[in-house]
Parts: sequence; C-alpha cells; structure tokens
Amino acid sequence: MSSTRERIILEALRLFAVKGYDGVSVRDIAGAVGVKESSLYKHFAGKQAIFEGIIGEFPKRYEKMTEELGISQTDPAQLAQHYAAMPEEALLTLGERLFLFFSEDEFASLLRRMLTMAQYSHPLAREVYRRLYLEGAIEFQSQLFRHMIGLGVFIEADPGSMAAQFYAPIWLMLGWSDLQTGGGEQALEALRSHIRQFSAVYAKGKGSI
Repeated sequence: MSSTRERIILEALRLFAVKGYDGVSVRDIAGAVGVKESSLYKHFAGKQAIFEGIIGEFPKRYEKMTEELGISQTDPAQLAQHYAAMPEEALLTLGERLFLFFSEDEFASLLRRMLTMAQYSHPLAREVYRRLYLEGAIEFQSQLFRHMIGLGVFIEADPGSMAAQFYAPIWLMLGWSDLQTGGGEQALEALRSHIRQFSAVYAKGKGSI
C-alpha cells in the first residue's frame, strides 16, 4: 500500500466515523489528505471504492494483532486447544489486550463507529457490521465453546447461549468505553470481573479464574 493510499483510507475513515458515509464527499477526503481530487482518483475510483478499501484493510490489521498475541489460528478447534493450555492470568491478560484493540486502536474503534452509523443506509456496511460484531462473532464463539466443552474445559451447556452470555456484556462494555472519558480502566476492571464470573459458571471443576 502506498503512503498516499494509506492516508486516503485513514482520513476517509476518520471522516466517515464522524459525518457518516453520506455526509462525506470525495472532495472532503482529498482535502483531509492534502491532495487534489485528481490525485485521489489515481488510487481509488470513487467514494465507494475508498469505503471498500477501509473494510478490506481491517482484516490485515486484525491478523497482525492476533499474530502478535499468538492467537492467529482461524480454526476454532485449534484455538480451543490453545486456550485450554493457557494459564489463567494469561487468559485474563489476553482478554484485556483484545478488548483494548477494539476500544483504543484508532482504526478498529473508528471502523466500529463508521459501520454502526452506515449500517442503516449502506448494504455493504450492514453486511460487514453483522459479520464482524453480531452473527459472525456469536457463531465463532459458539464453535469455540463447543470445542472447549469437548476438551473438558467447560461443563455441558448450550454453546450458542454461552456465546451470547459471554459476548453481549463485552459489546456493552465497548459502548460504555466509547462514551466515558478516561473510562478505559473501569471497562477493563468490568471485563476482568465478567471473565471471572463466566468461568465461575461454566469452567469444569475450577470454580472461577
């Protein structure tokens, strides 16, 4: 990715996250980047292409982050084995770092805000929003918990219900973190408490972490 293309994507994301997709023009994006519209069109065919570029950039950033955390496995069965072997404190730290990525990483947090607004008028945004934050997230966690039950880490329970009970409070915490100045530490404390409580309910023969 060229530096100009990268700047276009980031500045467009910043604008979309504040003004919404429909409230931003190509001229606005070019102005934020500091280039002429004609220069911008050398990199993207138009606003829709920039929007698609933003969405396409996120998986690369997410993959880089998960590689750094050592959890880049996309197979829920492999990931379940990895989690099952992790010490309890390491699991808590991992949960915090994942949460901080979505709440404090500029690209990840702005993408969430952009998609939250754009989902109501933009079909692609609605599809990506549901895949990243709703059905896709719940389905992946359901598979993960199903395998962890099979490994004897969790008691027998409905994996879909477990996923909803685990994920819904975290989604709420992300929104809470967005609205509170300096509320990051409070959100992390709530996250730690939530993970411990979830473990107290579902961990097999361990009580809570």
